[in-house]
Amino acid sequence: MANRTLQLPPTPRHLLRMSSAPPEPALTPRSKKALENKQRSVSMIAYHEERRKRLREEAGEDEMLDKPTAIARSLTILEKNNLHFSDLLCHAVHDTTPDWRKKNLFNQSTLLAPMLDIWASNKTPQVPRDAVQRWAIRWVGDRVDKEAAAATDDGFLRMEGRKIDASFAADFNIATLTTWVNKFCPTIVTLLERITITTRQRKTEEQAAARAAATQDTSAPTAALSGQGTSRDAQGVQTTSANTPARGDEDSASVGGSTAASVAGGRVAEGVPPGNAAAGEGGVEPKLSKAQAKRRRRKQAKRDKRQAVIWAVINLLSNRSQKNSYTRHVIGLYLYASGASRQQISVFNHLGLSTSYVTIAGRGNKNIHLKAIGEIDIDVEDQSSTQPTNNMQPLPSEGAQPPPEGQQAADVTNGPAQKKGKKKKKKGRPKDGAERFGTLDYLSLGLRRCTHVVAQTRLCLLVYDNINFMWKIAEQILGRTDSMQNGTASMIMPLHGAEAEDLDVRKLNEHYVAAPEITEKELIPPSLADPIFRQCLIHTILRIVVHYGGEKMAARYRSELAKRLPVTADKIALHKTEMFPLPAWPINEATKSGNAEYVKVACMELGWDEESATRFAKLICGDQLSVARLREVLSARAGNEGGSSGLGWAIFIPGLFHYKMSAVTGFFAVHYGVVNKNVTNPASLASHNTLLQRKPIVLTSLPSFRTCLDLIYVSLTARVLHCFRRISNENDLDKLAEKTDFDGLWHYAEQLLDRYADPHRAADLSDAREETGDAEAGDMVFESAILFMRDGLVLREFSDAIKAGDSGRVYTALKVWTHAYRGSGRPKYAYEGLHFIYMMTHGWPEPAAKIVLNNILINPTGKANSFHPPDLGMEHLIYWIKEYYEAHGSNASWEWLAMVVPCIKALRELATSVHGLLGAKQGDHHATPDLSDDIATLEQSLEENAVYEVRHGRKFDDDDPPPPDIVSKGYAALVNGANCPLKEYNARTAALQQRMTVPPLVGTSFTAAAGNRDETAPPSSPRSSADVPPDARSPGSAHASPIRDERDEQGENDGDADSSPADVINGLTRDLPDDGIQMPTLDREENVTGDLDDDFDASAEPDADGAVSDEEPWTDGESDVEL
Repeated sequence: MANRTLQLPPTPRHLLRMSSAPPEPALTPRSKKALENKQRSVSMIAYHEERRKRLREEAGEDEMLDKPTAIARSLTILEKNNLHFSDLLCHAVHDTTPDWRKKNLFNQSTLLAPMLDIWASNKTPQVPRDAVQRWAIRWVGDRVDKEAAAATDDGFLRMEGRKIDASFAADFNIATLTTWVNKFCPTIVTLLERITITTRQRKTEEQAAARAAATQDTSAPTAALSGQGTSRDAQGVQTTSANTPARGDEDSASVGGSTAASVAGGRVAEGVPPGNAAAGEGGVEPKLSKAQAKRRRRKQAKRDKRQAVIWAVINLLSNRSQKNSYTRHVIGLYLYASGASRQQISVFNHLGLSTSYVTIAGRGNKNIHLKAIGEIDIDVEDQSSTQPTNNMQPLPSEGAQPPPEGQQAADVTNGPAQKKGKKKKKKGRPKDGAERFGTLDYLSLGLRRCTHVVAQTRLCLLVYDNINFMWKIAEQILGRTDSMQNGTASMIMPLHGAEAEDLDVRKLNEHYVAAPEITEKELIPPSLADPIFRQCLIHTILRIVVHYGGEKMAARYRSELAKRLPVTADKIALHKTEMFPLPAWPINEATKSGNAEYVKVACMELGWDEESATRFAKLICGDQLSVARLREVLSARAGNEGGSSGLGWAIFIPGLFHYKMSAVTGFFAVHYGVVNKNVTNPASLASHNTLLQRKPIVLTSLPSFRTCLDLIYVSLTARVLHCFRRISNENDLDKLAEKTDFDGLWHYAEQLLDRYADPHRAADLSDAREETGDAEAGDMVFESAILFMRDGLVLREFSDAIKAGDSGRVYTALKVWTHAYRGSGRPKYAYEGLHFIYMMTHGWPEPAAKIVLNNILINPTGKANSFHPPDLGMEHLIYWIKEYYEAHGSNASWEWLAMVVPCIKALRELATSVHGLLGAKQGDHHATPDLSDDIATLEQSLEENAVYEVRHGRKFDDDDPPPPDIVSKGYAALVNGANCPLKEYNARTAALQQRMTVPPLVGTSFTAAAGNRDETAPPSSPRSSADVPPDARSPGSAHASPIRDERDEQGENDGDADSSPADVINGLTRDLPDDGIQMPTLDREENVTGDLDDDFDASAEPDADGAVSDEEPWTDGESDVEL
């Protein structure tokens, strides 16, 4: 365009036309100026219109219309040509290029949603509205189908490729499942969410989110499940964001608008630190206001809705393809682990939440589980012969199954298979009673193989105990009557802090053979003058005073008390003990041969063959009777049999839980007194039991272990508090806490120990009465009170040292109890304690002794103050077997127990995990009972009867003998006399040492001095130990053991390495009972509890096995027969 000079337009003619009308009145200057401005504006508008017209003409373009005019003209043109707008729209969609459509049809994506809303609204005629709705439903259906297919193809819900072992149940995590459901099924989640949220609830959430954004309140509700972590494309389809977590990092990811923890149940309370979130875990949850409580309920309801949506999607995917059955299997196992009946599992099965009972437990006999795991040729991953032919075989309920009936109906596939494979011919309906492996069968085999690997690759401790129960028959017939069943259960635990070279069998036995005898001096029990023992007892006194002395005492001294706790060099480092249960076998360990046979079967199960068993030692723990009989077998076979059957590779360690029970039994035998002697003997346990209005106790039939222990502890607590008030001259311990520091408190505890727990004071009074013959010279009440205080403090220290995991303190207390056992009439435990002291002093090298102290206690939780003896862990396993997992009625069998026992630990962990994710917050401890009234009652009695005051002349009735000093009495009985127990023990030890230097008749030797014979006779040859005359056997055989090996008497073939556990079990029916040993019975119905925390943490432990014996009314068949 050429440059032009800007010219003003000419003045319009109508403005120049002269009017013939009369002249208008003169304008004011202001009006005149306004008129000029208006004229100038009109002139400019006309000028610009003229200019635009000229420019269009020069460019050759038609006149441009405004938007409404252009649209109206277009519609007019369509109408004149007998066309419709739909024809134009079809042309734009189908007959144009993609670029044109992108530029002209999809240029404004925000208009698509309003247009579709109009088409689907009620203002649209019925026919097109129905068409749009049908299209929308079809499109959403296709979208949902693609998402479900993608989720199935990914396989995160499949059983294929999953090994059924401990991780099968442990890896179950709802947060992880939530991650993958949101990743693959966003549309399904969105649709289901709209069902669970009303319009009012949505508005409330939007308002709350707006307030939270304005105030930056971190406690405001989180965004909706589908609002975070995803993006939407132009068609409104939800796609996965770039920060979707990897499969290994799901647990910490935030998925679908909520964190994994939130979706999984969100246990952290609002305003509560994580450590104090749950009551019973160390913190007290603060009281919430009404507004906070309301917000918490709203949050929890929201989490529950999200969880319901996720679980609904999982159930729908499980119904789409039976390959998506992982959650059903886990929930089925959880129901079984929680004690659900078959009928309850069937109900959940028909609701689509669980597999059927047959799928869980299988069908048919389970004799295969009685075999050693090495003899079972079944691949855990190849789980059924009725499965589709693919690379990874699923569980029985996932493959092609016969036509379903009953409980299996809900396991039938409800959708097409996602992976193509060769079709298998349909099999007919299985015959009644046909064998079928279930999830528990595969889980059991998987766990047993895991245990086998652990036993082969790590140094282990084997702990076992008897399991006895009655199989009752409701309607007895010939051959089917009530029967008493006796078997054995066990588990292994990897050793803590152990090196293989320290457990070399040859070095251990060579060290034992050269070990000297133990002397009287080495057996002197620790006294109050011993620095470590003295500090332990003083701290025990302070623990009782601080814990039960009132809130001010606890608040002021608790932290300092923990810092001043005596710690020995043998304290076990904090760690978590892994436990691997073995199958339960019907082997009666009440006999010596039964114990030996069970160890043989366990070795076959664990793969401890001749070479591995004789190279590195294994620790074996059990009750006193089991360990004593295994040592008798070792003594009988020394010099006759070597190798694994000789048991020279075993290190026997004591079961401290049974030692504690025996100590309580002896305590009652000494300090209980006589009933109705409250006047002459007001400090006896019988008197205190009457004051506390508890059930009468008969010494010949003691109540449960926990009942006895509680009575001892409440009496001890009252005595300590009473004496502490006397020492400090202050009845109000709260006032004492205000004016006394911890050093002063320690000084008072020292005085209490020296004045009221020193057995020498009791001995002086007793000796004065006996030497002078004057009844007025002594004070039996005060003497018995001092001895009670000393014995009670040692028992309390023994329990607390176990809980703290300090093996050094436990060993110190055990030295005292070794003599106390003999003084209280417990010679078997006294002998075992003597043997343990000898082995710790001379029998084991120092590294091996350190390993024993590191593993004499276990910690299944990995938490501080949570140690307990291995035999108590075994009692817990027996409790679960009896109370939950033992089959009842006609289904009870040892085959079932052999299958289910290895699964118990995994099932309990699964139940705990599901309870933590979905269950109610109930805590894991019950409320501690308030003992303040009991303690106050006993303190008042002690004060009124002046129990801890010396009043000469007080004596008991003739039928109520005073309690002896069981420690001094036991030590004197041990070392005094021509044939004292110490000399007998040294003689037996020397004989065994001599026999171990003789080359064995069968098997390899454990010592270099013995060497090996050139020829080893097979077990059945005439040169076996059973056929060798007594005078031809190794020297000292007549003194090595007071009994003969029952295996030799019966002519059993222990050396047959090819015999299976089932064969061994079948050969045990000919076992002969030991002389003087009666078989254990289960007459007692009362539960036995073994408490580790005692009064400081009054959580009830599961009961011990309840066999009645002459020695302990609550232990497992242990009698009081001398060795």
